[in-house]
Amino acid sequence: MKLSTDRILTTHVGSLPRPPDLLGFLEARENGRDFDQTAFATRLATAVREVVAKQAAADIDSVCDGEMSKISYTFYVRHRLSGITAFHGGDTDNPPPTAAHRDLLDHPDYMQRLNQARVTSWFTREAVPCCTGPVIYQDSQPLLTDLDNLAAACRAVNPVEAFMN
Repeated sequence: MKLSTDRILTTHVGSLPRPPDLLGFLEARENGRDFDQTAFATRLATAVREVVAKQAAADIDSVCDGEMSKISYTFYVRHRLSGITAFHGGDTDNPPPTAAHRDLLDHPDYMQRLNQARVTSWFTREAVPCCTGPVIYQDSQPLLTDLDNLAAACRAVNPVEAFMN
């Protein structure tokens, strides 16, 4: 981590809006539909370069890839780790068996707001990741791709530092 005695170094939470065409690829992958893997890889690399360049242009010191390869921070793990599977089912009266979702029973007004906000099939109660066994990293290739894309984007703008979630 870099240190500055002259000013506060800037960063942000990490997740940034994905371009609509990239979201199409991510939704297809999340829903198990076929899609053009080569076109996805090309668009992903471009999206990372674009988002890193925008951060640098905004004088963000510690940039990131914006989580461009991930449908969401919560959901992507089930594609990289064993022991994480999608829970299918549940409704307002019977949420998925997670601590966070049990809280929804106590706050039905929040559940109603969530239901109204969900516009894509991957962002539903039917696709909640749950720990169902030993958690082991099973495929390092997506991580290596993310690292390569971020490194290439950083070479173009030379930020103070970079991070990934």
